[in-house]
Amino acid sequence: MEFLAGAAVIIVLLYILGFGFNLIASGIGVCLIAATVLCEIFFIFCLVRLFLSKKVRGTFVRIGRKEKGHFDTAFYMIDGRELPNIFPSEMAMKDKFYKENKEVTLRLGIGKKCVYDLNAVLTIVCGTVLFGAGCLFILFIYDKLK
Repeated sequence: MEFLAGAAVIIVLLYILGFGFNLIASGIGVCLIAATVLCEIFFIFCLVRLFLSKKVRGTFVRIGRKEKGHFDTAFYMIDGRELPNIFPSEMAMKDKFYKENKEVTLRLGIGKKCVYDLNAVLTIVCGTVLFGAGCLFILFIYDKLK
């Protein structure tokens, strides 16, 4: 919410300073395009790391925060080590994804400091597809505007 309020203040200030509506709209469009492309790059990076990871079996232990983390994440026990999931935990469907003391198939990250659970795999796959479609849409619109 604060982000939207800050964006509104910036837009009003730009308009007061004499920037035209078309220029402001173009700037917003460029920011949205840059955010879409950067998100797609992030998800492609995550997808490559997911493919390079190793399949392991682990047991869900708890949901908590990493040492320097800001969000709750799922922790799994693998070979006597408690490792966090790469992404924050899913709170809406917590009962579906996380069942205590249930052994699940995970992907062990390259540095062996984190794991990819079902939530992370779905996030990466859906994010790659959706932001990829967004990038294709941007290219399509750009081609039509030429």
